Amino acid sequence: MALREIAAGLMDYAVIAEAEIVEDEPLFAAFEDESNEAV
Repeated sequence: MALREIAAGLMDYAVIAEAEIVEDEPLFAAFEDESNEAV
């Protein structure tokens, strides 16, 4: 049971981490576009 609980916790963490990464990517892309235009 403990292993299943740990695995479930890791999966939840992975889903949260992916969600945060997806939300951050557009911001980084916007900054990259601005820096490219400035150059």
